[in-house]
Amino acid sequence: MLFWDRIILYGGYKEWDNAKTLQMFPFFISDSEFQWFRQLADGEKDTLAHLKASFLKKFSNKEENRWIVFKRLAERVQKPGEKVKDYMADVLYLCRQVGEENDHQQRKIMAGLLPGIRKFVVDKGQQLWTR
Repeated sequence: MLFWDRIILYGGYKEWDNAKTLQMFPFFISDSEFQWFRQLADGEKDTLAHLKASFLKKFSNKEENRWIVFKRLAERVQKPGEKVKDYMADVLYLCRQVGEENDHQQRKIMAGLLPGIRKFVVDKGQQLWTR
């Protein structure tokens, strides 16, 4: 599952050991995943290996994962201070995971942009999308 690759990669970048990665895990998951995490027995989240097994057991169903990605996509907006290219890359990645077409991708990107940036993009129009 790509999520695990990403958290392990990020942990490596930050030079985290397994204990630190385990400690930081709740900060990388959605609200619904966090509710699941809080209800896990201690023995299912005491090591990174146990947590990964529990997480995959719960969220490895492809159709269920698709809805998780849809939820993340629906909630995704540009964060204050986030670069537009980083926001767009994340939205496009999520769109590809659920098979969204180009016009839906553009609408989702536009809807989640910070208001001042959205106005700039609307004012510039099509020339920004065709570069």
